[in-house]
Amino acid sequence: MKNKISVFFTFLVYGVVVLCMGYAIISIALKNQRPLTNADIPQETIDWFQNLIDGGNSDIWGILGPDDRDSTDWTRYEDIDDMLRLEDEYFVIYYSAKDSVVERKKALVSLRYAHEAIPKGERFMKNYPYPSQLNGRKLPVFLAKTVNDFRSICKQIGHGDPGTWAIGLYCFQYGVDGVYTDGIIISPEAWSLSDSNIDANSDDKELKSTLWHEMNHFMYFTNWDYTQTSKPSLWFTEGLAEYFAENIDRLNYVGNHKNYDLTKDFMDGNSEYWVGMSAYFCLEKYFGKGKISDVVSNSYNNSIDKAVQMTIPTENLQTWDDRWHQYMESKEYRKYKK
Repeated sequence: MKNKISVFFTFLVYGVVVLCMGYAIISIALKNQRPLTNADIPQETIDWFQNLIDGGNSDIWGILGPDDRDSTDWTRYEDIDDMLRLEDEYFVIYYSAKDSVVERKKALVSLRYAHEAIPKGERFMKNYPYPSQLNGRKLPVFLAKTVNDFRSICKQIGHGDPGTWAIGLYCFQYGVDGVYTDGIIISPEAWSLSDSNIDANSDDKELKSTLWHEMNHFMYFTNWDYTQTSKPSLWFTEGLAEYFAENIDRLNYVGNHKNYDLTKDFMDGNSEYWVGMSAYFCLEKYFGKGKISDVVSNSYNNSIDKAVQMTIPTENLQTWDDRWHQYMESKEYRKYKK
């Protein structure tokens, strides 16, 4: 009798286990079959982007877009007050109708630099988001004539008032259907040349580094998977944009590295920029530029820590932090300064 009871309970336990496993499998299958919605985006990711806007010291302005973009006309571009546009197959460059002769020259310079960023983005970021990948949407770039225009443009494209601190902004809407870029906004403060010295063939290092910085945000956050990854770190994304833009001047603002930890996210004025950029130079020293590119592309679908481990099996985010502090202590970053 005891044996029969024992057998009965054994079968009962096995039955419960099988039912639980079956339920789990069916639940996963149903979840995979149902359409994804923005509710599948981790709340901490949504909070992270909102905190960047609320904090007021980041040039990444990402807002949660609508659940279904089927009705969105990706090839429609905003009508901005008193602005003309210069358009080609990849970009829509807006410039002020006021003093339009000079402003058009600025648009031509910006268009040239924007095109130069594409092949570099394809190599380093492993993918440049062409309009063909974005339902035909070209990248809009707004060249503000005044600081007040800069603020007005941001509000007109639906992202509120950024104030006067930024010289460039990347404004976009994200969701499970992908990223819809409202535009990159460039302040007049981004130009080092005076209006009288600008022609279509001018070289302006400050404008180039600002535009490339914002375009790198466009590349990174368009390639990023919002359902598979959680919030990135600001030092990782801002440092990446500075590294891509080759903005060596950022290293003139290096502070005390001991106050920062790469294993933690932080938002501390402008420190994210030099911390991140020097961290990439550190990784380049030990493993080369190719490995940085791999870490970046692996981070589209994984945490930064996992992306490092996938790329360099002997390393993780903690060892990167350790190496970075040694790198900063030895002042090796100074070789990049002019």
